[in-house]
Amino acid sequence: MEIRNYYPQEFKIGNYAVKLMNERFKIELPIKEAANIAFHIINAQGEREETRDGMRYAKMIGSIVNLIRYAYNIETDEEDIHYS
Repeated sequence: MEIRNYYPQEFKIGNYAVKLMNERFKIELPIKEAANIAFHIINAQGEREETRDGMRYAKMIGSIVNLIRYAYNIETDEEDIHYS
């Protein structure tokens, strides 16, 4: 959940939106959808250089984590302080 670390405000908004949709539509969207909503918010803020760099860093870190996760066949606890 790199977005949660790089863009905490946007992630909080996404998390709130997921909770609202789950309650209103009686569904169970995963919390990872909050990151997708945050991506849309970040993109809507415009093409600032810091936004582009932050998005690249978040995607790169996510790719590295996935590579390690699959290469070593390990599960990661995303709530663990060491994951952050």
